[in-house]
Amino acid sequence: MPNPLTPFFLTKVIERPGPGSVMYDLTNPHETTITLPAGSTWSSGLHWHESHTEYLRVLRGRVKVILEGEEMVIDAKSSSKAITVTVPRGTRHEWFRADADFGEDVVVVESTDPSDGEKQVFFWCVSGTVLEGVGNIKANGSKIGRIFYEWLLWWRLCLLFRELDNWPVMLDTGIWSRALPGIRDIEAWFTWVVLILATFLGGLCGMRGVRKEFLPAEVWDRCLFQAMSPRSQSTRQSPIIKASPSSDLMPILTPEGLDGNRQSASATVSSGKNTFGDQSAGKSSLIEAISEIKVPRDAGCCTRCPLQINLKNDDSTSARWVCNVTLVKKFVYTPESEPSSNSLHPWVENTRPSSTPFGTVYSKDALEATIRRAQIATLNPQCPPHRYMSSDYADSSIHVQFSPNIVSLEISAPNVPNLSFYDLPGVISQSRDGKKDTINLVRELVRHYIGQSNTLVLLAVSFESDIDNSKASGLLSEENANDRTIGVLTKPDRLQSDDRVEVWLEVLRGEAFAKGHGYFVVKQPSQQELKKGITHAEAREQEALFFNSEVWTSRFAGFEDRLGTSKLQEVLSEKLASLILETLPTIAERVNERLEEINEELKTLPDPPANALHVVNKALGDFVHQLRAKIDGDKPNELTKSWKQARKIFLDDITISQRPTLLVNESLYNATASTTTSPALTPKAVVKKQSTFTTPSKRNRTTEYVTLDDSDEEMAPTPSKRAKISSSAPHPAPLSSDRESAVGLKVRFRLDEIRNVLDEHNASGLPGSIEPKAVDRLILSALVNWGVPLQAVLKALRGALSTLLMTTLGEALKEWGTTALYKEMIRIIGTFIKIHVGELELNTAARALRVELTKPITNDVESLDRAEELELALFQTARFKERSEAYFDKTDDQTGKTTSAEAREVKRRNTEQSGVVCKAIGPDPFAREVKVMSKIRAYYKIAATRFVDNICQAVEADMFLQLRNGLQEDLEEGLRVTEPDCHDYAMKLLDDDPVRAERRLRLKELKKGLEKAAQRIIQLKRDL
Repeated sequence: MPNPLTPFFLTKVIERPGPGSVMYDLTNPHETTITLPAGSTWSSGLHWHESHTEYLRVLRGRVKVILEGEEMVIDAKSSSKAITVTVPRGTRHEWFRADADFGEDVVVVESTDPSDGEKQVFFWCVSGTVLEGVGNIKANGSKIGRIFYEWLLWWRLCLLFRELDNWPVMLDTGIWSRALPGIRDIEAWFTWVVLILATFLGGLCGMRGVRKEFLPAEVWDRCLFQAMSPRSQSTRQSPIIKASPSSDLMPILTPEGLDGNRQSASATVSSGKNTFGDQSAGKSSLIEAISEIKVPRDAGCCTRCPLQINLKNDDSTSARWVCNVTLVKKFVYTPESEPSSNSLHPWVENTRPSSTPFGTVYSKDALEATIRRAQIATLNPQCPPHRYMSSDYADSSIHVQFSPNIVSLEISAPNVPNLSFYDLPGVISQSRDGKKDTINLVRELVRHYIGQSNTLVLLAVSFESDIDNSKASGLLSEENANDRTIGVLTKPDRLQSDDRVEVWLEVLRGEAFAKGHGYFVVKQPSQQELKKGITHAEAREQEALFFNSEVWTSRFAGFEDRLGTSKLQEVLSEKLASLILETLPTIAERVNERLEEINEELKTLPDPPANALHVVNKALGDFVHQLRAKIDGDKPNELTKSWKQARKIFLDDITISQRPTLLVNESLYNATASTTTSPALTPKAVVKKQSTFTTPSKRNRTTEYVTLDDSDEEMAPTPSKRAKISSSAPHPAPLSSDRESAVGLKVRFRLDEIRNVLDEHNASGLPGSIEPKAVDRLILSALVNWGVPLQAVLKALRGALSTLLMTTLGEALKEWGTTALYKEMIRIIGTFIKIHVGELELNTAARALRVELTKPITNDVESLDRAEELELALFQTARFKERSEAYFDKTDDQTGKTTSAEAREVKRRNTEQSGVVCKAIGPDPFAREVKVMSKIRAYYKIAATRFVDNICQAVEADMFLQLRNGLQEDLEEGLRVTEPDCHDYAMKLLDDDPVRAERRLRLKELKKGLEKAAQRIIQLKRDL
């Protein structure tokens, strides 16, 4: 893949530009958030999933979803909660924006069951494959080369579809697949053959759909390790202490299902141990003795990142030693950031911690090298972890000296204690890089862990050190953690002289540097002994012999129960059990919460019923009952709210936004009266060319359209002279895009155009007469755009009905959402909506519009006359104002004086002065046209209200009635509940889906385990 695109796939938000623009948010591996901006033609394409049930959760905007050929429109605004569409396994489906060219962004969250992360991998790889392929096609100059790369792109997509359970419908016969039996199977077989053949040929050529270069490192690592098969190796187990009370507790703390999305064992274990001390205090040896593993401890090497070790006893007959190594990234390395108050600078806590599987080890001997590579990977945060996974990797260079991120070891084996603890870096006094920041980082990192109140701390102190100057011990005091600490004295063979014996005796007696759980003394093998391959059992034998020597039996008499690793292990298990016991109430609460969640989900996944027909009839009855209650208004519902809103918009669009207007500006007609010849009246938006208002003569060079419309700013300011009077007059606020679109459909009449139409139809020969047919033509021209809001309200109705029916169906069939019953009811409902809304659109609505556009008719003469009188007064007033303004402008130009706006208004309103103005300007040359315009507006008002009422009445009196009473009949017929084979068909409708059955079985197993855990917690409370 081209290098410039590489950073694109290292992010978790992918944006693809172009006509099909789309944004994929892949930050959550279990769901994908898809955003489609306005104008996007993106579509999921018609496809199905063989092994996944898909869920589409609509968060914003309007989405069209096609399920098995049935269309539905989901509007996020129609419900206070996010609407989820369930797409059962094997269901052909497609979704895209319902309104491609306008509206808000569409946001849909896709998820699947099982939630295996394939969805995230699919979108990364398909985006990378498409962008790479398009780039190759554009970059190739030859036609043959472009054809080759187009074919290669198609091939790679086929591989991807096959690998990630995304089966496209390659042979779509449309309605024939539903009309003729067997056609759908042919379509499916065609897709299977094509994809399997593509996969076979790809395998021969070494091609894969999922490619490393298109995935972030941690996602590729996950794919890699999911595909690996563990190799069988035998391991000899060393004897270990018997299981302590904590053995019963650890399985309860980490059962599958206690946390639905557990990243590591430490996420659920609420208590554990932290092992730390000063540098070179013997921590590594202590860790090895407790866990029976070998950690990197080369000469001069120290722990440079926290090492989490979880030991779990496996007493099954097939038990073997196995360790899963995981890199837990809780912090991000940001050297360029400001230190501020961040104590772990330059590391910043990650808001979305991630876990990367690093490897599975089946031999203790191989674990040390794996841990070393894992630590090197952690200390090179700028590099992808998979670089260090190979056992052949030899580079040991590191980018940072220490890291707060964790290397986690999950060890399962027979005869091991159930323990969980952290090995922390030793508190250092100087660093290799000579930076004080490094020293502070280690100190704060240790403080971060030991400061947690639910932890048990192991403090390692060497006999060869001066405990008075122990920085690690000082940190415990600062964090008030001494009461939670077990002191472990290491390297007893380094005791220098008898003078120091008394000091250590005071420590063991608790007279100096006291710790809450006292001190223990352990002896571990030397570096030379380790190189010779000493075993754990041999080390324990040598340790026992050492503590049986004269010095330890005489000078340290009375402390025998605190000498040796085995004694420490026993106490650790007991102390951890006590610590866990303190957290049992919290654990019990979490177990109960999870049980409630599982029980609620199991309610939606009942076992296949014995009486299937009864279940089908009950589900149908529940659905119809809830639907009727919502239609009748007995229950709050989305339909009433959505339809009321759509009806209001429809009314406003017809009666206000499209109400015809008149251009009354006098300068428009002075400038064009002699040249206007166009009789055509077309519905068009008038462009308002605003004058710059610089000179009086500007009026003659620039035309401003002043529109008379009582829905807009009617009396717009005149240009030229009025700019001098009030240059600070505010401009009207711009309309919203939707409002502009609706207003743009109105007809704006020109007086000269009205005159031309009247003159064309005048057959009487008498000047000034008005031909009724001319008025009819003008009236009808104002109605021509009613079809646009009519289609919009029908579209909104279809969406509201789909939302209501899908929501009600989900409520009534929540237990059977993945069955064929649910799919069949969706199909029947979709057909019902298509038929009845289509009938409303093609018959009732189309006829109502056709009638209105045929001829102006009304019997409401009284209302028509009253409206015409009001409109005429309005237009005459506006014309007088515009003509008088032109007169004042002309007078001011001649005299060189300026008449203020107030003075002009007084002259218009004063009876005497008004008469002078009227005499000066003379009668309106367009008086006849103004009168006709009043007729147009008067009739429009009556017809618009009548048309809206007729459409809304048809919807509520016919459509809703059909929905209330007719849908049940269609459902009963489609579900065949009265047919002779009704029992067999009902059983077929409720047949268990494999995914549904698997999910129910898994939940039952989890429930059984959690119930057992709850009982064990109660028992442990009594026993402990």
